[in-house]
Amino acid sequence: QAAEAGSVPWPGIICVVQPIASGRSTYRHFIDDLHIRGITFHLPMETHDSFGDQDPLSYAAFICEAFDEWVKDNDPTIDVRIFSQLIGFFQGKVGALPADKRRINLQHVTIESDGSVDVDEFKPANISTTEFNVSRNRLIDYVNSDFSEYVRAMYSSLPEGCFSCVWKNYCRGGLQHGVQVNRWSKAKEFDNVSVLCAALRKIYSHVAYHMLLAGFPEDRMMEVLGDEQHTFIPASTLRLPSRTERGASDRA
Repeated sequence: QAAEAGSVPWPGIICVVQPIASGRSTYRHFIDDLHIRGITFHLPMETHDSFGDQDPLSYAAFICEAFDEWVKDNDPTIDVRIFSQLIGFFQGKVGALPADKRRINLQHVTIESDGSVDVDEFKPANISTTEFNVSRNRLIDYVNSDFSEYVRAMYSSLPEGCFSCVWKNYCRGGLQHGVQVNRWSKAKEFDNVSVLCAALRKIYSHVAYHMLLAGFPEDRMMEVLGDEQHTFIPASTLRLPSRTERGASDRA
């Protein structure tokens, strides 16, 4: 009621995709029952080592069902981040890479209760930076560390299997969705396509198909997808620094 009266912003919600659930029913519950106007669907933080025999296309089915409901609503006050970002990219309103290239170097770090500095997104891969601690390090120690440099480089890297993909400028090997660990395996580190690659390609194709049906120019879509201003380095050239190397700043 407060949101309808304009006294507070419309509430939003973050939903981790559960592939055995219905994307349609989940979306309708958020919109019709909870009156949510902002939804962020999060993909699972799974690695190639933990994903097991799950079917990645079950995640795509959930997202595509939700997309179809969102299209039916045709309500500009409802924002579903994964859809608005992709559509905005095709329209040239939202770039896959920020116009200010310095922003791509920003990293989210977590300060744990004991003062250690870590990156939550890497925890499923058992990658830790706990040698950095606010009790003995400055932020600049972490920023200048080999590990931080490795993370920055990873955002501009692609595994071999992604270089020929039509979606690479947007997807960035799955990093567009903030789930870096989907590329991780102990054997090849981040030099893997996303474990959800098939799902992402299905989602992108589904949204693109509906945009073309609605009259969006195909040549404009292909121009954005083929934009050569986006350059990537092979992920095979990156190597995760050892714990000793990442702790060098601490010993200095």
